[in-house]
Amino acid sequence: MTDLGRVRAALQSADGVGGVLDASWDAFDLLVTECQRDHDQPPGYLAWYAFAAVAAAQGRTVVSGAPSLPVTRRMPLPARTPGLPSASPEMAGTLAGLAGLLDERLTDAAGLAGDDRDQAACAHAALQAAVVCKLLSGDP
Repeated sequence: MTDLGRVRAALQSADGVGGVLDASWDAFDLLVTECQRDHDQPPGYLAWYAFAAVAAAQGRTVVSGAPSLPVTRRMPLPARTPGLPSASPEMAGTLAGLAGLLDERLTDAAGLAGDDRDQAACAHAALQAAVVCKLLSGDP
């Protein structure tokens, strides 16, 4: 299973606010990594990927401050083996799908959070995921 498949499966099966935050940290980290890869990018894609990487990094930062995120998850992961071969409409669509799932799970977790700081972190991170989804779903 690729990193992308593993991260998506973990996000889908995450349980509780802490579990969703933990899986979301991985998903944002993967989005940052994939969006910052040195691709042979088709014209127009560079800006979309750059802005998506910034939004994903902001989402990861917001999640890292949530009280229910396990302390061990607050540092960047080691470099990943890229899961997708190159920038393309298909890759953008795949990453947008992950960002859409991330938005959905974080929005749900915000509604379940008992701690106001967790609720705010989930809501803000969901917004960043929605931005990534919109950027990567567009037609550059």
